[in-house]
Amino acid sequence: MASGEPTITPEKIAQLAVLLKDKLRNGPPQPRQAYTRLAVREVCVKDKEIRISGSKSALARAASRGLENTAPGVLSFV
Repeated sequence: MASGEPTITPEKIAQLAVLLKDKLRNGPPQPRQAYTRLAVREVCVKDKEIRISGSKSALARAASRGLENTAPGVLSFV
């Protein structure tokens, strides 16, 4: 019986990591910001710690479907 949760494998996680690394390092800033918003909900900075948190389900969808199918839209003004 399917639970509705995407299937995540170590291979899919590795592929997602490579794609995100490339997307976050290259290209125009607007798409990089959109990919960051896909995974990061909050950044908390303390004296000896930086904690980054976000949606596990968004990362799970990206890992199971690929970034191209889960990337958030970038707002534009014409």
